[in-house]
Amino acid sequence: MWVLSMGNVWSVVLGVASLVCLFSGVVELLYGMSVVISWSFVGFGSLNMSVVVLIDYMSLVFCGVVLFITGMVLRYSEFYMGMGADSSRFFYLVLLFVGSMLVVVLSPSFLSLLLGWDGLGLVSYCLVIYYQNSKSYSAGFLTIMSNRLGDVGLLLAIGGLMGYGSWSIYGVWFDLYWWVAWCVLLAGMTKSAQIPFAAWLPAAMAAPTPVSALVHSSTLVTAGVYLLIRFTWFVGGEGYFMVFIMYAGLVTMSLAGWAAIFEHDLSSVIALSTLSQLGLMMVVVGAGGFSLAFFHLITHAMFKALLFLGAGKVIHSMGGNQDLRVMGSVVGGLPLTSLMMGLASLALCGFPFLAGFYSSDMVLDYMMAGYLGWFGVLVMLVGTFFTWLYSVRLIWVVMGGWWMGNVVSSLMDDESGYTTPMLFLAIGSVLSGSGLSWVILPLPGNDWFYSEIKLVPVILVLLGVVGGYVLGFSYVSESVVVSGLRGVGSGLGGLFFVSGAVLVSKPLRLGEGIGILVDSGWGETLGGRGVYQMWGLTTYYLQWMQENTVKVFLMVGLGWAVLFILV
Repeated sequence: MWVLSMGNVWSVVLGVASLVCLFSGVVELLYGMSVVISWSFVGFGSLNMSVVVLIDYMSLVFCGVVLFITGMVLRYSEFYMGMGADSSRFFYLVLLFVGSMLVVVLSPSFLSLLLGWDGLGLVSYCLVIYYQNSKSYSAGFLTIMSNRLGDVGLLLAIGGLMGYGSWSIYGVWFDLYWWVAWCVLLAGMTKSAQIPFAAWLPAAMAAPTPVSALVHSSTLVTAGVYLLIRFTWFVGGEGYFMVFIMYAGLVTMSLAGWAAIFEHDLSSVIALSTLSQLGLMMVVVGAGGFSLAFFHLITHAMFKALLFLGAGKVIHSMGGNQDLRVMGSVVGGLPLTSLMMGLASLALCGFPFLAGFYSSDMVLDYMMAGYLGWFGVLVMLVGTFFTWLYSVRLIWVVMGGWWMGNVVSSLMDDESGYTTPMLFLAIGSVLSGSGLSWVILPLPGNDWFYSEIKLVPVILVLLGVVGGYVLGFSYVSESVVVSGLRGVGSGLGGLFFVSGAVLVSKPLRLGEGIGILVDSGWGETLGGRGVYQMWGLTTYYLQWMQENTVKVFLMVGLGWAVLFILV
């Protein structure tokens, strides 16, 4: 009997709302409609402070996907998190987190977008530190500090746009201040964890697995990509701006893929795969393929949420262990979960006729048709090859191979609370690509379909399958070569240190030094403490003069006499 509970009720409500949003979004796209709702609550001069809501196909489809994944995650969370005394706190935090994301999606105005943007950062901090241990606190601090750095860019952009009399993204500004666009880019890159701001995303894995499924699929990290899609689509960008976005995405994609190949933590491998896919989306945004980037954003949300929920079930069954070196052959005890994880991993690679195939294959065709030079195409192909390597290696090490389950507590695959959300997400991972490709994307031109270009994905598939199998076998056997390569690739080649220690720790220490210098040093000497000491001495001498009038009179007379003699 299906008992109604908080997770069940919210999953049904959000599922129905997602269907309404998806259907409305498809209708608006087919008929070319969009609605702008604006509430002006204060105005001064030519500048009006208003809350704006933009309802078009992009916002409705994205809202539908966010609500659908949230409903499945809440249903999953009841079994994964348990129904303890603080379960309601977890559910309310997740709903507040998703509500902030919906505000970001529906807001074409920087002023109203800032509400959801700050809400995402603050609530994500509460979710990352949910377990309240030292690791969670460190990860939460790194997460919120990195995001606040991007928030500063958004605040500066809002201040710079006051001269235009509007904060709306869809306003066409032909003479937009160049630094405003770069401030928006800073906000988008920090929220989407692009190099050199990438350290916080793997660290945020300290949050519960359902939260990670939301963060890495359709909420926090996708907000930066969505902002840049909206901003560059409506406003446009000058050449250097778009080229910088493109090559920043290429660097992030390739380095994250390289690090994922040699990572031995299951959650970190999936987190690095998210980082790699976000870099791919940035490449497409920089090339001007906004609809294509949005399409890949939607398909990626489906199979990435499925991959995280499957990984959470495996970790839960392994007694909380996440080390790939003690996993293997879990398909015998978790056949359905293994099938779902394999399906999600293949969709991530772009396996034919899965959701990722329709977007990834189109991205390769689009970028190789002349939007990147030969070096950029080479880097993108290498990054795609890395995706196949770590995905096939993950499938082999976790599900295949030989039994390494010496720390397994239980292997059961019969809980409906785990399997039902994964089945619904699996349907989305299979059908979302083919179902939305004909709606969102226009038919490409014939010049995209060169025979040489169409052979490239096939070659990558063959090389990736063989390389991933060999890498998985050698990884488990702990070969010297793989251990050396893992040492080189760990931490994104030192960039985690740069984005974690240099960009967060070093400024904090600098601020601490400035605070000590200003509050306890010269600022205090010349400020509050100095004024206090000066008035204390002044009052002391005045009091002394009042108590020793005759002495003071004689000393003053003596002083004048000496001065007269000298002159």
